[in-house]
Amino acid sequence: MSAVALLPVLAARPAAAQGGTASAASLSAQDAELARRYAPLVRLERDEEYFPSDVESFLSNTHVETHREGDNPNRQFRVSNQPLGCDSCTEPAFLSGWPDRATLDQVPAYAEIVHRTDNGSATDITDINYWMFYPYNRGKRVCMTVFIANRCLGGLYSTFGHHVGDWEHVTLRLVDNEPHQVSMSQHNSGQTVAYGREIAVDGTQPLVYAAWGSHGLYPAPGDHTYLRLPNGHSLVDRTSNGPLWDTRKALKVFSWQPAGSYTGDLSWLNYTGRWGNPKSGCAVVEAVSGECMLNAGPEGPNLKEVFGPRTQPLDNAPDRSGGSVAE
Repeated sequence: MSAVALLPVLAARPAAAQGGTASAASLSAQDAELARRYAPLVRLERDEEYFPSDVESFLSNTHVETHREGDNPNRQFRVSNQPLGCDSCTEPAFLSGWPDRATLDQVPAYAEIVHRTDNGSATDITDINYWMFYPYNRGKRVCMTVFIANRCLGGLYSTFGHHVGDWEHVTLRLVDNEPHQVSMSQHNSGQTVAYGREIAVDGTQPLVYAAWGSHGLYPAPGDHTYLRLPNGHSLVDRTSNGPLWDTRKALKVFSWQPAGSYTGDLSWLNYTGRWGNPKSGCAVVEAVSGECMLNAGPEGPNLKEVFGPRTQPLDNAPDRSGGSVAE
């Protein structure tokens, strides 16, 4: 293992982020206006403890280390400068994200304009990926024996699936610059609905709900089962009408560019490692669940399939092209 020198932990939050257009040579005024017009409203869960944050705060509280991951002996990880305390501990203060619910609108989201292509040719599809960053993802409490009649035999529970760093996104698909679909990230998959018909819209802004701890995104409040385990237990995301985050207020807009070509305050988009600590605490729970108490940090936006320009279906979209669902 190798690591750069640790930076001092910066407990204080940076000055409020200012809304603006990040520098990108190909970004047009029309694209910037479209991104702001449809920027989602995000309702966090009312009991949320791990809030969104700007990327810069996370970078200042982490450093790059290399660790083996599978066949790669030199996988990069952005590791917290201060130890977590344990596999399910969150001792570094920055992991809680933005500290003031009343000023959530000062937290930036990052809007990526992608003009879709088909075999290198232009299409009539434009996607706007609204990337949202959280310094920490809280996992789930899961029955480790048999779950039956709403009870865990022996009362043996464990928590797993925590990870440092959490990227979520909403994709707004436009056809001929008209909104058609909204796709929301949910764990390893997502959900796509028709804009203006299957999701609430305030003016032009779709309203989405971020689940407690995991921040998976849904079109309505309530309990959302996303995985049924072999022992009868289920993993459930909970959403509610908690604090409102208007991503339009401090939105940073940029256009897709080839990997490695971002500069200035967008240079973090060139990073190809994991956004968080390596996995740990795997001995018991990984054999049962396929996950560890502390999972490895996620990959960043630039390694997600939706980031690049190739035309592709949205997650679980009923219409694979995106052209007819909202008609």
